[in-house]
This record gives sequence, C-alpha cells and structure tokens, in this order.
Amino acid sequence: VHRVTFSEHQDTILTTSGMGHIRFWKIAKTFTGLKLKGDIGKFGQIELSDITAYYEFSDGKVLSGTEYGKLLLWEGNFIKAVISINENKYCHDGAIEYVGVEDKYVITAGDDGYIRYWNQAIIEECEGDDHLNFYLEPEKEVYVATPDQKHASVAGMTKGDGFWLINDAHGKFLKLTLPDNYVEVIQEHNAGKLTDLALSSRINAAATAGEDGTIRLWDFVNKREYYHRQFSGKATCIEWVPESRMNKARVVICGFSNGIVRIVSLEKDNFTLLTSLKVHKSAVNKIKISPDATKVAISSIAGDLFFLEISPSNPQLIEPYCLYELGQNINDVVWDRMSEKVLVALKNGYVHEIKVPKKEDCDNQQTYLKTPMQKKYMIRMMEFQKPKLDEYQEFLMARKNPNLDFRELLNVEWEPAPILSCAYFDNDCSKILISVDDNYLGYLYVCDFNEERPLQAIDLGTKVPTRRMSVSTDGLVICLHDDGSYTVRHLKVENKFLRVNPHDPDYGRVNNALLNYDKSVILSASDDGTLFSYHIDWDMYQDGQKDRPLFKKSSPKQLQGAIEQNYLEERIVVPDTIEQDIQNLSLIHISEPTRLLSISYAVFCLKKKK
Repeated sequence: VHRVTFSEHQDTILTTSGMGHIRFWKIAKTFTGLKLKGDIGKFGQIELSDITAYYEFSDGKVLSGTEYGKLLLWEGNFIKAVISINENKYCHDGAIEYVGVEDKYVITAGDDGYIRYWNQAIIEECEGDDHLNFYLEPEKEVYVATPDQKHASVAGMTKGDGFWLINDAHGKFLKLTLPDNYVEVIQEHNAGKLTDLALSSRINAAATAGEDGTIRLWDFVNKREYYHRQFSGKATCIEWVPESRMNKARVVICGFSNGIVRIVSLEKDNFTLLTSLKVHKSAVNKIKISPDATKVAISSIAGDLFFLEISPSNPQLIEPYCLYELGQNINDVVWDRMSEKVLVALKNGYVHEIKVPKKEDCDNQQTYLKTPMQKKYMIRMMEFQKPKLDEYQEFLMARKNPNLDFRELLNVEWEPAPILSCAYFDNDCSKILISVDDNYLGYLYVCDFNEERPLQAIDLGTKVPTRRMSVSTDGLVICLHDDGSYTVRHLKVENKFLRVNPHDPDYGRVNNALLNYDKSVILSASDDGTLFSYHIDWDMYQDGQKDRPLFKKSSPKQLQGAIEQNYLEERIVVPDTIEQDIQNLSLIHISEPTRLLSISYAVFCLKKKK
C-alpha cells in the first residue's frame, strides 16, 4: 500500500492504493462498532498498474494515475474513462506520481519532469468511448529542469504560498516559484540506497557510494556534504586507499554495477578521476585493499575474484595480474594482517582461504585466469544445536515404535547455509570468525580450518542476519544487521555490547559501519539512504583484570579534524592524464580479420548503453 487518505468531502469514506490496486472504503456502523467495507477497483480489460497518486472529487469519482502514464477516472469501483492526450501520446511519459486539484485545474506530475494542468470540469464529466478511451489536451504545462539542465523526476509535490516544493527522485528538493516557473535546488542528497561507506585515516571525512551512481564526500564534524560526483552505473562499494607520501590520504577506489572500477582523488572543488578500468563483466560487490597497500582484491556478484597491484609512487597506476573464478556468489572478502592471504565467504556454505600470489610469479601472456591455492571450511552444526530427548520423551516414543533407533533420530545435520561475512579472529590469523544464514542465525562462530565443527559460538542476542562484520587488531567487533541496527562488542567482554538502531527496521539494512581514525565516532550507511554518526563512550568496555577502559573516551565537544580547504589545495597528479573515463559500452559487431598472417587487424563496433 503506497497511499491512504480520508475523503475531503465525507468522513466515512477513504481510499487506498498501491501495488497493482486501488480500493474504495466506507466506514459502516455495526452492532460491534465501526467496520471498514472495501471494494477493489476492477481494471477489466485495462492494463493493470501500480497506483501511487489519486484525487477524489466531490461527487465521489476518483481520478488516479498509472505507472504507464495514463489517467483513470473511477466511478464506484469501475473505470469510467481512460484519459490520454491522443492515440499515440499518454498524459505523461512514465509513472504519474502526483494528482491534485487547484483553481479549477487538475494538476498532474510524474517521472517525465512535466507538471500538466487539465480542465477539471471536462474530466469530471468525461465519458469514454467503446474502449473507454477519452482524449484531452492539457491547458498548460511546465517542464521542471534543474540548473544543470537535467529533468526532474517528480515523486511528490506540496503547494506553498506562490511556489511548489518538489521532491525530485534524482535526489533533490526543488522550489518552483510561480508564476515565472523559476527552479531552485533547496537541498541535494543521494537518491536511493547508500551502498557503502569509507572513512579517512587522517581527518574526519567520509566517502559514500550511492545507488544513483554518486560518490559523496562528507564533513561529519560540520554535518554537511562537501561535494559529490556522479558516474555511469550504480556505485556498489568504496574503499579509502591507505595514506602514503604520494596520495596524501586523498584517494578512494569505487566499484560499480557495470563492472567498472574508478580511482578518484579528493581535490579542491570535486572528485577528480585518476583512472578507470573494466575489471568484471558483472557488478563489482567488494573492493578490499591489502594492509600493506600494495594489492587490491576486487570481487563480482558472479563469483570472480581479481587481484590488482597498486603502485605506491603513482596513485593512477593499478595493474591486474591474477583472476580466480570461484563459481559461487561471493558475500565477503577479508585480507589477513600480513597481506598474504584472503578469506572469501561464499553462498554455498564454504569459507575459502586463498594464498595470494605475487605479481612476478604470474604468467599473464595468455590469460589472467589461475587456479587458486586454497583451504576450505564448511559450516556444520555444533553439539548444542543438535536435538535432544529427555527420558520421558524417549519412553513415549519407544512405546509407539519399539524398533526406533534413537541414535539415528538425533544424528541429524543441517544443510550448509550461506556464509554472510568472515574475519580473522586472532592476530596470528590461525582462527576465523564467521556469520551464517538460515538455521545458524543468532551466533558468530569461531572456527579452525583443522577442525570439523566450530570451536565456539558467540551469542548475538538476535536472529537477524549479520551481513557484514569487522574485527580490529585490538579485539573490537562490529556487526551489521538487516533490521537497520549494528552492534559493537569486544572479544574480552562477553556480557556487554552496544546496539544502535538508527536505520529503518524494514528496509534499512546496514551496509557498512566504521569508526573514525581516533575511535571517537562511529558512522553507518544503509539501504534506507541515511548516514548516521554517533559518539561512543568507551567507559562501558572495561578490562575485567586490569579494571581500566580499553579505549580512551572522547568528548563530543572535543571532536576536531574537519575537512579544511588547505588540505585539498595541492593536486595529487599532473592533469594531462586525468578524466579518461570508461564508457558503458556493449559490443555489437566484430569484423573479419584483414589477413591471415601473424599480424592482423579487426574492427570492433561498440554502442553506449543507456
């Protein structure tokens, strides 16, 4: 259900609409109190549609929009007329997201960026032909475009005194001033999900990746966006490159849904593209830089894992050298502390530990594809998770079936479940910590590759999936959950943890939560499109033996390290090789080779994807 409204004209009538339906309700008095009686709108031979916008006239008729751009006039629960401009042109090109009435005009707006005014009297009295079609030209229209000449996708409107406030689905709040129709951007933000988050190791700055393809730089000390830049494709993951003398802690790597990876630098006025490369055919879902900052592991949703070498002296130089095809969806990738191995969490219930080869040991003359040197671990039940029977239950079951073998009854095994996240548990990387889906929910499991079953189960206190997890060198564990919450705990303190619920519990899955460089603030980004920051009081985490705080407390009033303009003044690289971006292209034709010799030529025809 997308919308619920009471009638402006009768208190006993209300209307609801949403996915594939509109419903008309009446409040009736019964012996047991007030009851709702509803009639579902019957589309008949008219194409079914989601309905997000409608208006009820004083005579009880209802005018609704559709996802395909036509207006539907309802009388009772039947369609009286289907309104278009003409046979070949609908009222809007795309979904209609607003329907209202003002000054004897019906006002509609939608995805195409147009606000159109229609004669209210004609619409109220219109009659459809034999196919219910009715054609009407708008009295006037306004095209809403932002100052950068991009059309607005109207998701909602509110009338003010001489202006309209418009919610643009592209991530903007607009003010349309009447009657000159001047458009002003009131506020700009991400459109859709925040898919990932990265923090600077030097200052209190955050970078987010958005579903709208936008990378944003945030100054969370001053609670503001510093600037942003949009690229083709959905931004799926982001990682801040560790500080070096050349990059000055001002370089981030971002992955996209079209398989492209872009390296950008933080400059004075905006992000500057340093280099871009097509790493995978499918969407990039993880980018993980090794602790020594010389290698980066980039995985795709198709189960491919690519290793690339990063140059410490040139932030633009990144060279692929090894590809593994694991054949299973990759949920997580984590480096060991020596930058020699990676843990890979897979959907099929396995964790792989892969030894990362050196670039000089890889022969790439024919192919990047290699066979990994790896160890595997499959999740299995722990003893406490197996069913148990008390003596009375055994007695009752034995009476019903004397031949029953209780050992077979209790010797059950759950099917392997997806490994959602993984991390090394200890500093010498001999044990691993994993979170698992399905029957295994509710615990973090400490495992050893040499043991058949987990060594320990850490109770999370909730059975909500833990999609992501990190373990710091000082034993701090951050777990991210699907219900919009995350927990912060310490491995030395079993009975205390911090749970924060900043995001929407239904559609606010937390995609990342990170501590800033001095561990005084934690930030989280979520599917609900919000970015939250909290100060943490570390006094609650006490070392039981030494009776002292494990982390230094930081007062919110002492938070420093905001983004300063002089920090971004000096350019990182020479500008002549900058801004050579990869376009989102598809192959449509390859010509025959020019001649069958050792050297031949062919022409590749490409077109840009929309």
